[in-house]
Amino acid sequence: MTISKSVEDCLGSTDPLTRDLAQYLIEYSEEDDRLDYKSDFVDDQQHWLEIAKDLSAFANTFGGYLLFGIEDATNEVVGIDRKTAKLLKDSNNIQQKINRYLEPQLSTLRVKEFRFGGKSVVCPCA
Repeated sequence: MTISKSVEDCLGSTDPLTRDLAQYLIEYSEEDDRLDYKSDFVDDQQHWLEIAKDLSAFANTFGGYLLFGIEDATNEVVGIDRKTAKLLKDSNNIQQKINRYLEPQLSTLRVKEFRFGGKSVVCPCA
């Protein structure tokens, strides 16, 4: 598969959440206004508010990706634990949690989990 040269091209692809695209985003190695890496996640109000801000910014502009389980300083796949992966790959759950902080509410969230080197990476896309 040939991967596009920008995150914007990934968002415009037929399926913006394939394993190849996730691998490309990990290797992209640079956070910008369409890509944010998160090494971990804690199920608390502070982290849900941060996710709400990130996904809202993506949804209100040109779209974007969060990648949970990626160390942002090194782009190393550190993975997230199975319980956290299960929580974050449920797009309805994420929307319910973050929509408490958003007006208008987010309704077009897509999420997939990928395994790289036996480690879970969860990728919401707005």
